[in-house]
Amino acid sequence: MKKLTIPTQVKCDRKVKERRQQLVEAAKVLFLEKGFHKTTTRDISKTAKLSFGAIYEYIGSKEDILYLLIEEFYDQLDGTLQTIHLDNNRVSLYTFINAYFRAIDRLSGEIKIIYRDLQSLPATYIEYVLSKEAEFFNFVKKVLKRTYQLENAIVSEEYISLLARNLIIQGHMWAFRSWDLKDKLSLKEYIDLQSTFFLNAIQE
Repeated sequence: MKKLTIPTQVKCDRKVKERRQQLVEAAKVLFLEKGFHKTTTRDISKTAKLSFGAIYEYIGSKEDILYLLIEEFYDQLDGTLQTIHLDNNRVSLYTFINAYFRAIDRLSGEIKIIYRDLQSLPATYIEYVLSKEAEFFNFVKKVLKRTYQLENAIVSEEYISLLARNLIIQGHMWAFRSWDLKDKLSLKEYIDLQSTFFLNAIQE
């Protein structure tokens, strides 16, 4: 699904991009601190150091800002994964897990906001998010399937789907449980342990 178009009164694309980025960065801080519903557009404009009236030249609502934040999350996640060169072996599976978990570590705030506030968006925005989730899920399945094929392992589609979901959730867990995990494990240790688990799930 293509990105949704948010109307703007400003014709300069560069300026629109810069101002929206200011709004997204300010909103991220506030959404994490106060939550989406308790944050007002006036709060966002003040934190972004923009006049209250001016922000409506770039967005139409607070929901637009939340959508832009989520859109940026997927752009960054996609950008990270596009740098991975899959060679259809176990090393490549580790490379993917390492890149994915490190991306989640950088984007942990966005993950928390998506889980908590996604349902606050209009249906068309939610449809976009769900399409991106499905796209990423299929990518993870593809990585796992290639690895199994190289290992000459025969597994069901259901097994690969479940493993893909588990892998995605284990990445999210680092964002949600880092307050607990970071007292016991470094990010590298967490990645190594999770990678061992998923690599051992391959039946030779």
